[in-house]
Amino acid sequence: MFRAGIPPVDPTPPYLTGALCCFIWLLSFKPSEPHLTDYLISRGFSEDQVNSVIYPVWGYAYLALLIISFLTFGLAPNLLSYKTYLLIGVCGRVFTRLVLLFGTSVWLMILMEVGYAMGSVAEVIFVSYAFRILPPDWYLFASSLTSACFVASHVVSGILGDVMLQTFDVPLRVLLVISASSVLVSAVVLLLFLPDERSLGRDATCGADRDRLLSLGGDGLTVGEETIQVDQERQSDEATSDRPGGRGWEHRLVYLKEFFGSLRQAWRSDKFGTLSVWYFAMYGLYGIVYGYETSYYYFKTNDNTDDTLGSWNGTVLGLALFTGTCSTILCTTKWLSTFIGRYLLAFFFAMSALSTASLALMVVADWPIAFAGLPVYFAAVLPAFARYNAFWGECLDEEDVRAKRGGSKDGEGEDKESSPPYILLALFNGIFALAVQDFLQGVLLSALGLNMGALW
Repeated sequence: MFRAGIPPVDPTPPYLTGALCCFIWLLSFKPSEPHLTDYLISRGFSEDQVNSVIYPVWGYAYLALLIISFLTFGLAPNLLSYKTYLLIGVCGRVFTRLVLLFGTSVWLMILMEVGYAMGSVAEVIFVSYAFRILPPDWYLFASSLTSACFVASHVVSGILGDVMLQTFDVPLRVLLVISASSVLVSAVVLLLFLPDERSLGRDATCGADRDRLLSLGGDGLTVGEETIQVDQERQSDEATSDRPGGRGWEHRLVYLKEFFGSLRQAWRSDKFGTLSVWYFAMYGLYGIVYGYETSYYYFKTNDNTDDTLGSWNGTVLGLALFTGTCSTILCTTKWLSTFIGRYLLAFFFAMSALSTASLALMVVADWPIAFAGLPVYFAAVLPAFARYNAFWGECLDEEDVRAKRGGSKDGEGEDKESSPPYILLALFNGIFALAVQDFLQGVLLSALGLNMGALW
């Protein structure tokens, strides 16, 4: 039964779904984002400062925060609630917008990137938070709606920003005010209208496994279904896992040890190792393409002299994200998913070739043909990333089930911990992919000082 309150007590699934959609829409509504390079240069920063000093800080800060988050969720998952982590991330985004509006020094802009990285970590945590507060029969529906709101918000805000700049000659600073206001309202929605997941009394252990399995696709993962077993003793251990000197800390260390043990066993598969190396490299490159697209648009279309720079980049980025999302959904249909699973390595090779060709088009062609390559690039890499994450989770599930059945050398007849929640898997993958991105940024931009044309 729904009871009023702030946040409401015992909220209904439709209420929670609506509040989650409202939150992610507001957090993602950033009409100024596609024109950030324009804005910073108009504030007096040089192109070299923007691309070689300010922008790379996001990757370094994001990597450090992901490592901290991984250790926190692995060793002390109950230290803070998921909602608290989200609030910290949203506050980082609010700080980002305020610095962009009022900051004037390079050092403030560097801190701005740290604040933005905090929000990026919150976006990773949001997925698990949403699945923890919703009952199981609402997971797929709510996930679809929140994903749709995330994409739609980027598309609508991008097009709206372009129209305001191009048609109504609105200053870029006004778009920054709109973005800041939207993020601030998202913080209010999170604080007042979304509950702390621990107050709902849901089974955190079972929910954690379910959110991981849902993120891996949810259909046909028969191995994964065996991992959703509610272990009452484990729940008791997790309840005390944050008490220093208690059995819970040792329990969490064993938990992480088994996670890395399953990972080590999975790496013995040639296919798993090959695709993991592919993912870390390709996702690192994707981070550079997505992160520096605004600077490349500036470089490609304006030759650093025109005051109306980048006025249609919001539409370009919105279309790219929409195309990539549609491509990902198409690849999850039953018949196509089965076909991809049968020819998995060929699928990844084809997507790699298509993404390379699309980036080559962006290099050799002029505007507007050049940026027709960006939607193609997103349509190639996003479904490939989703498929890798599903494959990665299935491999760990197989190792976990072998351990439960006594099939591992060190686990015969022993009651093993079930696989870690998806939050650990997502953070682990993100750490290695970001390490690749940061290395490339450090060498190509910070050390060698390449311009955007050479980078592409």
